[in-house]
Amino acid sequence: MKRLFLLLPALFLLVSCGNGAFFPPSREIEDMSLVRVLGIDLEDGNIKITGLTAGGAESESAAFSGSGATLAEAVGLLSRLPAGKNAVFSHAESVLIGEEAAERVIPETLDFISRSNELRLGTRLFIVRGDTAAGLIDECGGELGDLLSLLGENSPFLGVYAFTAGECSAALKRNGACLIECVEFDESVAPCGFAAIRGGEPALFLDGRASEGAAIIMNRLQSVEVSLSGQTLMLNGAQTRFIPVCGSDGKVGAKLLVSLTARLAGTDGRAKQGNADEELALYAWENIRLALEAAREVGADLYDIRGSLMEAKPLSAGAFTGFFMPSAEIEWSVSAIITGSFDLRKGAESNAG
Repeated sequence: MKRLFLLLPALFLLVSCGNGAFFPPSREIEDMSLVRVLGIDLEDGNIKITGLTAGGAESESAAFSGSGATLAEAVGLLSRLPAGKNAVFSHAESVLIGEEAAERVIPETLDFISRSNELRLGTRLFIVRGDTAAGLIDECGGELGDLLSLLGENSPFLGVYAFTAGECSAALKRNGACLIECVEFDESVAPCGFAAIRGGEPALFLDGRASEGAAIIMNRLQSVEVSLSGQTLMLNGAQTRFIPVCGSDGKVGAKLLVSLTARLAGTDGRAKQGNADEELALYAWENIRLALEAAREVGADLYDIRGSLMEAKPLSAGAFTGFFMPSAEIEWSVSAIITGSFDLRKGAESNAG
């Protein structure tokens, strides 16, 4: 009986229809503006946000904005919302950060997302190269949400899933660096590589080939179209495996094994097979080399190679205390198997040190 009386106050709170201190006020769907894309820029020293609503069967997508000294203040000073509407961020899929703003707001953005009771850590992040987030939203209009979803799920250029706010936060905490996918506007929104983030701001922008190499190293490559010697290959798989290598001096290095699978475009695989396997292996080998050089230039374990080594062969963390990716010796081997329309298979391998 005493326990029942103790539970009564909690029961009153639970049945308070969302108006109690533990629940946000209830809102009707017609009073909500569901935000699908959120843009972040700098304007006159302040942070400016631009939101793009999801639209729907009975309404079109619309943009709104807010500006403040901090991101939280900008969100609290929203304007251009229809009368009586409330911005709801629980449906936000993508956050765009203008290139100028990226030098200042990335740590604040990640912190804001992690603390928000609406925005999710699974929200995808993009940096807008050469433009503002507001400019890209204005150029693309209501189509932008769908375009970013396509890029986030499987970029046609990089063939890689976009990194989320949670992944970037974890990488920054673990290695002091992370990658964020970049987009630009050229008749439509398109991916243009990765930004390497260190110290909370872009330290280096990786070009397309280095970005593909980074995707291979991190085992995130999904599919990408490659043109080699007049032939079109659909690279549809890349498996990456790290093996720790302990030198006689006690230093830990790494060996990277990469296995690629691809399909020849066209109908006659026998006529087009040629040396496509060897060329694809060399192409990927060069991309990996460019990606590793970029990581060394940034001066951080940008691709979490240390973590991959520890997962590959569980050892005590102390065994890897001397492993520092920019100065570590890394060997890699790349093999490729091309499948033609007649299921012709031929292996090729390229090795480097």
